[in-house]
Amino acid sequence: MTIRKKKTWSVGAGALALMLLVVSVFSHSSVSAASWAFIDGNGESGINADVSQSAQIPVMVEFNGSLYASWAESNGQTTQIRVKKYDDDTNNWIDANNGNPLNYSSDKEAKNPSLAIYNGELYVAWEEVGPMWQIRVKKLSGSSWTSVDGNGANGLNFNPNINARDAKLVVYNNALYLLWDESTGIKTLIWMRKYNNDGATWSLTSGTPLNYDESHTAQYPEAAIWNGKLYATWHEADVNYKYQVRVKAYDGTSWTSADGGGTSGLNVNGGMSGMRPRLAVYGAGSEPSNLYASWVESIDNGSEIRVKKFDGTAWTSADGGDPVKGIATHRKYESDSFARFAVYDGKLYAIWAQNYFSINTIRAKKYDGTSWTSAEPASGNGLNKDATKSSNYGDLVVHSHGGDSGLYAIFLESNGTANQVRVVRMGPDNEAPKASGVSFSGTLKEGGILTGTYKYEDSESDAEGATTFKWYLSDNAAGTGKTVIPEATMETLQLTSAYAGKYIIFEVTPVASAGTQSGIPVTYTSSSPVAANAAPTAEDVRIAGGLNLNQTLIGSYGYVDAEKDAEGATVFKWYASDDAAGTNKTIISGETGTTLVLKAAQFKKYITFEVTPGAAAGTTSGTPTESAPLGPVGVVKGDVNGDGYVTPADALIINKYLAGKISLTDEQKVMLDMDNDGDVDAADAAIILNIYNGKGV
Repeated sequence: MTIRKKKTWSVGAGALALMLLVVSVFSHSSVSAASWAFIDGNGESGINADVSQSAQIPVMVEFNGSLYASWAESNGQTTQIRVKKYDDDTNNWIDANNGNPLNYSSDKEAKNPSLAIYNGELYVAWEEVGPMWQIRVKKLSGSSWTSVDGNGANGLNFNPNINARDAKLVVYNNALYLLWDESTGIKTLIWMRKYNNDGATWSLTSGTPLNYDESHTAQYPEAAIWNGKLYATWHEADVNYKYQVRVKAYDGTSWTSADGGGTSGLNVNGGMSGMRPRLAVYGAGSEPSNLYASWVESIDNGSEIRVKKFDGTAWTSADGGDPVKGIATHRKYESDSFARFAVYDGKLYAIWAQNYFSINTIRAKKYDGTSWTSAEPASGNGLNKDATKSSNYGDLVVHSHGGDSGLYAIFLESNGTANQVRVVRMGPDNEAPKASGVSFSGTLKEGGILTGTYKYEDSESDAEGATTFKWYLSDNAAGTGKTVIPEATMETLQLTSAYAGKYIIFEVTPVASAGTQSGIPVTYTSSSPVAANAAPTAEDVRIAGGLNLNQTLIGSYGYVDAEKDAEGATVFKWYASDDAAGTNKTIISGETGTTLVLKAAQFKKYITFEVTPGAAAGTTSGTPTESAPLGPVGVVKGDVNGDGYVTPADALIINKYLAGKISLTDEQKVMLDMDNDGDVDAADAAIILNIYNGKGV
């Protein structure tokens, strides 16, 4: 196998402050905290459109398998919204709008971009002067950007004559939502709109703002999706002008409080301000996920990062519970900016900017559900490119390429002249295992069994662990309508009638027993759909046996099934007709076996035997097949006792019948009616004796 050599760069110290919370889940283990590497050229400058100009508040998202970054950047007169795309193969950042800003008006100031993926398209929201600050939104369709905010002078503000800011996009229940805060001139309110998918209009989800108390200022909304609800958080002033961290939940119809509904919100100390909250969703190991909230809370001589988690009922501390210290190692006169989170390698990662004597340093920690530990390089100086320069603002995203995944951080760092957009990557030192040659064998037909095959590979020769398997159905080879088969988690799949006409997809997620455990899922799709199981057939259906009353006919046939399904509940029927052409054909009631004893009702009739073959599996019922007719049914006249001869003993039976000593069956009456007059009488007995004595009838 080929072992890919990685490029590595040393990382200096720095400060990272990420504006937008993005939560992504990848399953890995054993990540080295010292493996951060710059992917922005690793020089003095970052990825700015113009490295001589300062950038503001970058954000990042993975879209269509690539990283996209957006930020506001000065052009010397105003700030403009910029977007670039990362080429993993060349390590280059390419402008995603042909070198042009996204602004509605390129000569107006714009800032604070927010990114979201909706219906397979990339959306960007920001605030822009026009003349008041307006909320604007555009989307990337193919290679071009189009406005989805009406494209008029006014944006999506509740009141276009009032300043709005801090737009945040979030996708919930297959709909795109926009949150922002907006001034009334006296206070600031939190609003939310829902996109109408018409390229222009957004509807308010409520005629009232989200604030806990509309008479108090609320700012900096953020959102996350958890347990089927949209959760929004922000900070809001109380009656003492201390900011409280508030949380509400939205079910698609209405909002309910999710912070206890008290006056102090989530703050550890309600007498101190809690600001710039963020939300994340994380579950340690096999534990169910919880909703996490983090914020900056003021303390004496500084501020600290606080974290709590919500299980749907109550919020509890997830930062150690110290009344003063949160997840940062606090020093006097040290201030910490708000944290940003991402779930990676089974851990919850947090990154924030720590200010100590005017230098912002990026700090990173990871949480395993119990405790927070360092996720920084061994130098202990954070992530800055230059330990003597300050860093601030950015985003945190998980991105995969070519079977490798990493945690990516984007932030601002001064190079002494202008704030540069810097990007670093933390990837596993131990490469993930891979599955190659994924395929399956077997008969692609109802009733068949498919067996998946693959080759497990690991660059570090880590032994294979609990590799997982999934099987899917799809409408075509392209995977349209792909749905998982929930019960199919092994390497084999039994094809049932429910799969007929569907394409089969086999997926392997290689798992190592050590190192980076989980690899990238690899799939194999059948080139044709599952064929329906052929129905069984009955061949050579025929009748044998005596054709006289009281004699037994035996039906026979050959059972055939193309898939060799065992015979199941085959159905048999016997019919009687007036002639060989089947005139007045009627079923012989009660005869459901392979033998038939001929009765008086079948006298002079033509008999047929019908077989409907049944299989024990697959397509169970075949087409009825009928034998050739056999008839007419006759009778041996006079030999009523069945000894093969016409004798006085047979005449004696008539005499006993006439004397009322015995009764006769219909069949016996036919046999003893020697003169065919419809009665059994003394004349019939006389004919039997004449036959016995050789006198004829």
